[in-house]
Amino acid sequence: MRNRNFRLHLFCLFLSQAVLASFVMNLAASAQSAHSPLNTSDAPEAPHTTIKQSVSAAKAALNPVNAAKKAKQALSSTNSAAKAAKEKLTKTLAPPEPTYTVRDKWAFLVGLEAFNDDTVKPMKNAQQNAVLISSFLASPDLGKFGPSRVVVVTNNKATKNNVTKALGDTWLLKNALPNDLIVLYFCTRAQWKSDGSDLLLYMFDTPSSQPELAAIPLKATLTNLQKRTQSKHILCLLDLGPVVRTDDTAEEAATNDDSAATAAGMSLEKIAQESGTTILASNVIGGKTYPSSTKACSAFVENLLEGLATSKGEIEFEQVAQYVVKMVKDKVAQDFRKEQTPVFAPSETGAPMLKTVVATAVKSSTPEKHAKFGHPPERAPDDSHHVVNIPAPKITTKTKVEDDDDDIDYSKFGPVDYGPYMSKMKRDIQSKWIPPKGFKDQKVVAVFTIMKDGSITNASIADGSGVAQIDESAMAALKSASPLDPLPAGAPPYVQMRYVFEWKVTKN
Repeated sequence: MRNRNFRLHLFCLFLSQAVLASFVMNLAASAQSAHSPLNTSDAPEAPHTTIKQSVSAAKAALNPVNAAKKAKQALSSTNSAAKAAKEKLTKTLAPPEPTYTVRDKWAFLVGLEAFNDDTVKPMKNAQQNAVLISSFLASPDLGKFGPSRVVVVTNNKATKNNVTKALGDTWLLKNALPNDLIVLYFCTRAQWKSDGSDLLLYMFDTPSSQPELAAIPLKATLTNLQKRTQSKHILCLLDLGPVVRTDDTAEEAATNDDSAATAAGMSLEKIAQESGTTILASNVIGGKTYPSSTKACSAFVENLLEGLATSKGEIEFEQVAQYVVKMVKDKVAQDFRKEQTPVFAPSETGAPMLKTVVATAVKSSTPEKHAKFGHPPERAPDDSHHVVNIPAPKITTKTKVEDDDDDIDYSKFGPVDYGPYMSKMKRDIQSKWIPPKGFKDQKVVAVFTIMKDGSITNASIADGSGVAQIDESAMAALKSASPLDPLPAGAPPYVQMRYVFEWKVTKN
């Protein structure tokens, strides 16, 4: 047994020596072939360099530390690739940034041409501005607001109490929800609060001596509205003039009106930001708002409606605002050689308003019946399916409206007896009206402007019959009747009318 183990040991020793000798011989042969004249390769001239490199590579491969490092590097590379793939997948599967789809749309518009305090100078075109905007918004082809979602109050109906109720739990706060679009329009006079902390919007019953008693505080109103509704789509349109008294000039009023706000660091931009709403104003507070040179409305309203109507209304509001700012500034400079710079003040909370399309269609855009007029806010039906619109009487004229810069001196227009003119006007329009046959009792209310030469402009349906053919026949009658007789002597450059087309079908 001992001999057998000894022979096995000698055999293993011999085998290991043979393997070592074979390795040395092969290594020598490789070195010799490197110097052989038959070798035409680009192998290195020094065999010992190749040997060293081979040995180093072998050592590195056998070194456990190096192997671990390489494995770690490979794993790190794999982890990086996996992490990148995961991030890409996460971005792909992640939900998009939240979008705010408009659920419903509401509009509240105030136009004040005259004030109970006769020391406050009237505002030109205020009622017409409000009516034009309401007509646009309620149009099923343009603004696409349901008629029952548009409220207009003007002149002596626009008291602080009525406006507060309509903006509060009686109507707006009662109905508006977080994803609703809310549009407010104020055409009136305004001044900063005595301490500059808020902007006071004059209502019909606001006394100029103590405006805080019966004015609407803009910042407080917008803040409360946004807080209560949680809507990110609140747009406030301001077409304001300075509080000019009969013995003041616009420039003096503007200078005095701005000092308190400047001291308090208040501005429209700050009001928008702190209330979380979006504001588009016709001019800086204290500055005059100029009329359109071609239409019976303000330059601000003219360009606002043009901007909103662009691309059939399918345009984001931010683009509309940019258009209004540029066009109003350019047109006023061109037509009046004056400066009017609209203010566009978005807010962080109200950022979705910038991308909102005002004319976006909602469920209420196609109502079952047309709007009805004549309910003041305090007597509005409880179901709120109505329009609170307080226009002028059936036939009315504007002979006491004054312009802020007195470019039209209304004092020279004395008392005018419009009776004969109105009777003739009615006969002329009625003679052109051909209502379609086959319908029962109907009534259509139209609003329009009669210019000095008798031409009819800015005609629109204020209260439709509910039948397109009948409404179109009323508009056709106005078009055919124009021009009417020139306005009587002593009349202002134009008068605004509200005309009722109606007939009754009697049985024989």
